[in-house]
Amino acid sequence: MVPASSRHSVLVTQPLSDAARRRLDMFFDVQALWEDRVPSRDELAASLQGKAGVLTDSRITLDADLIARLPQLRAVCHAGPGPHAFDLPACTRAGIRATSLPADDAAQLREAARAQRVWRGLLPVLQEAAPRADAEGRYGRWSPSRTIAAAAQRTTLRLVGDAPWVRPLLTLAADARVRVLQGAAGEQADVVLLCDAPSRSSGGARVVDAGELLSGVREEQTPDRTRTAAEDLVAALGFGRHGWHPPNLLNSEILCESCC
Repeated sequence: MVPASSRHSVLVTQPLSDAARRRLDMFFDVQALWEDRVPSRDELAASLQGKAGVLTDSRITLDADLIARLPQLRAVCHAGPGPHAFDLPACTRAGIRATSLPADDAAQLREAARAQRVWRGLLPVLQEAAPRADAEGRYGRWSPSRTIAAAAQRTTLRLVGDAPWVRPLLTLAADARVRVLQGAAGEQADVVLLCDAPSRSSGGARVVDAGELLSGVREEQTPDRTRTAAEDLVAALGFGRHGWHPPNLLNSEILCESCC
């Protein structure tokens, strides 16, 4: 949670999920406007004065002339639906990080949602495995005060079997700095995830059945795009685990002097 005295002010122009709003509220003073209509150019310019970032949709146009009137703007994040409507070269010239979510097809979105469900179920197991790993002398001293993410970074996960959601799961594991092994045999792992395989000997590792984690998931479930866009905005303004490097950055030529 960022202290009130240090908070950036951001504008949101589309409805957010509860999860997305909670995430933004942790870091920013959030103003929500224009969810029910498209503002005039002057209305939009006035609402963006003093804002460090904006989470927007395709209805809102940010051209070069408008961007030039917003010297404090540092991040423009698009959640959709539809293509973004901001001048990317103008954002880059002004030092504004611009993000937009990819237009994934329904199948990709469904598998990404399943990967997120499996990952959420795995995190507590990885945390529980961390003390055992430390006790074996492979890592430093473990403390109960570690967060789930910190503990997860100190574990090795083995994937047994395959499924369409494994690829996005690998991305989540890489972001969390969890070491991943694939295949039934080889180096000892702290946790074994059965992706589509029957239970087998795990050599003492904790075994998790992905089928159990996915039980009850509706096939039409898709990721929360506004939550993903909110995370892009958090990162674009220097916060979170991706600070200064949002995953869906469009103008990667922008570098942060403080971190690069």
